Amino acid sequence: MARLHWSVRRAADRFQASPTAAARWADRDRQATTAIDNRSRLSYTEILAN
Repeated sequence: MARLHWSVRRAADRFQASPTAAARWADRDRQATTAIDNRSRLSYTEILAN
């Protein structure tokens, strides 16, 4: 939801889902984005170390 700047309720309405389901999607998206960011930082740190 954050990438599209939608509220959880707006996303739920748009995809005809419950707000609870949309909140789970948003949480998963945030976790995936954080994991990608962390891997990127780790790789950059490893590059600097070598």
